[in-house]
Amino acid sequence: MAKKKKTELPMTWERGYRCHTLWQGKECVGRVELGEADTWDEIYRCQAGTVLGEAKNLSEAKRWVKETARLNRIQHRLF
Repeated sequence: MAKKKKTELPMTWERGYRCHTLWQGKECVGRVELGEADTWDEIYRCQAGTVLGEAKNLSEAKRWVKETARLNRIQHRLF
């Protein structure tokens, strides 16, 4: 009997207040946040799992979060 291939749900972006969140089904897999409104330093703070990063523009930040989230799905952390 052949095994069924497990299909992954597509990743979708949702815009929030001063952040963008990456969802896969009902699970949050990543987030891009801005700083405070009055003192924003024009750096986007990214988080995917336990990995943190920074980017200079939103498209670069979203790309980083999506790639890191995909790697987290494939590769398991050692520690």
